[in-house]
Amino acid sequence: VSLPSTGSVKSVLLTISGTCEDYPLAGGSGVTQVKVAIRQNSDMLWWDGGQFNLGDPSGGGWFAQVPSGGEWQYTGLVGTKLQTHTSYYIMTYSQDNAVNIENNGSGPGEGPSTFWCDKSSPTSLVLYPPSDGIRFSSMTAISGTASDRLGVAAAVKVADVEEARIRIQRSGDSRYWSGSVWITTETYVACVGSNVWSYSSVSQAKWQEGGAGITYTITIRSTDTAGNLENSGASRTFIFDSSAPASALNLPAHNQTYGPLTLDALSGTANDTGFGGTDIGNVEIAIREQSSGLWWKIKQTAERRYE
Repeated sequence: VSLPSTGSVKSVLLTISGTCEDYPLAGGSGVTQVKVAIRQNSDMLWWDGGQFNLGDPSGGGWFAQVPSGGEWQYTGLVGTKLQTHTSYYIMTYSQDNAVNIENNGSGPGEGPSTFWCDKSSPTSLVLYPPSDGIRFSSMTAISGTASDRLGVAAAVKVADVEEARIRIQRSGDSRYWSGSVWITTETYVACVGSNVWSYSSVSQAKWQEGGAGITYTITIRSTDTAGNLENSGASRTFIFDSSAPASALNLPAHNQTYGPLTLDALSGTANDTGFGGTDIGNVEIAIREQSSGLWWKIKQTAERRYE
């Protein structure tokens, strides 16, 4: 058996194929047929042509195939009958023109195969940004993980994650990142890595094209080596704002003279036009005595707020 190879993982199997030979240089008469039998290992039942229902292949579970050029194939296995996270055993035996039967028909012949069926799609996660709604002034890389083993017993063989792809959409004009520019067509672009993936191909300038305060939605989905595509991967949103806030000092007034005990507080305003003036993180102040050039050292407290 050449296809599927032993230990492989498939989501569907339309063709089973292999090779046969009767060693003509040693006086062989040539292979006339190859018989194939398929067992479902979870219940040890054999394929009967429509379902896994036979306790023994001798009761109608051997399917004869006529080889051509030393190769044979069987296409009678119905893929929908394969159960996910289940292994299957394929064995064959051949017969030549002199009616010599490989292993006297007891099988298996040389090279049986065991493969696994995996119809479940992988699961992807976004790890950075770590949560929704975080604001960034720069974004160098988006990263996360993908796995095909979530909720699957350790003894079960599953497909490996082959590829992770990311979709990045910005609010405002709802454009998608194509890998080089922002376009109107929904697009997923390939990440670096599979089980652990990252994407860092959006430059600071490209993030800034959308303007300040723009929300970006990241969606990740992955594909495994059995061809299973994740239907709806994890999503994460973040806000990009590279515009600096502005602050002003109202009290004391510029070049105004104040007497003792007449200035007991400093006050002013701060705004960030990227967020409508409502998302200032903090304001810091510094005070220097002009005559000495020394700066005021503020006593540290548990909490201090300036308005």
